[in-house]
Amino acid sequence: MRRVASEGPADKAGLHRGDRLNAIDGSPAHDLAGFYRALWARGEAGVTVKLTVSRGGEQRDIDVQTADRYRYLKLNTTY
Repeated sequence: MRRVASEGPADKAGLHRGDRLNAIDGSPAHDLAGFYRALWARGEAGVTVKLTVSRGGEQRDIDVQTADRYRYLKLNTTY
């Protein structure tokens, strides 16, 4: 992961910047678009999904409760 939104679902579940996402509910996650398709296929915000991640050479499963992503996106940001 390149970024974990502060106080977002991933942060609350204990995911860290640098974790490598391998699967969502056991289905391989090959790219970001595939990850989002798989995530959105799970239903409305509020469901719990199991993310399989690699961290420091170890693989682990982490349950994450989904949320409406617009609560965590930084829209209208100027760079």
